[in-house]
Amino acid sequence: MTFYERYATVCLSRGIEPCSQKAADLFRTTRATLSTWNTKGTTPKGDTVLLIADTLGVSADYLLGRTDDQTDHTTHPGTATPAPAHPIAAMFDQLDKVDQARVEAYIVSILESEKYNDQKKKRHA
Repeated sequence: MTFYERYATVCLSRGIEPCSQKAADLFRTTRATLSTWNTKGTTPKGDTVLLIADTLGVSADYLLGRTDDQTDHTTHPGTATPAPAHPIAAMFDQLDKVDQARVEAYIVSILESEKYNDQKKKRHA
């Protein structure tokens, strides 16, 4: 399996179209570059492979074909925090503290809404 095949398989399993603008933005590249990985069978530079692996929550070795185990056994450099398993976590990590607090407040307000409070009551009944 090529780099692109592994990359595309993981992207699709996470609901990301492999050659989409969303993917290009997540992986800090262009749609043309994403397409080149497929059509020319090229592999991105190491820092891009690491960004993709961290964002998608898989090991770089899996993406590079060195193992068939997708499990990412690493953590973010300098922390004990596991690599994000969902692309939204990687996007959240890119925000500054002020915007992270805004996102957290927004999520809390959604979870405190009537819709989710009703669901909590049903679960505990």
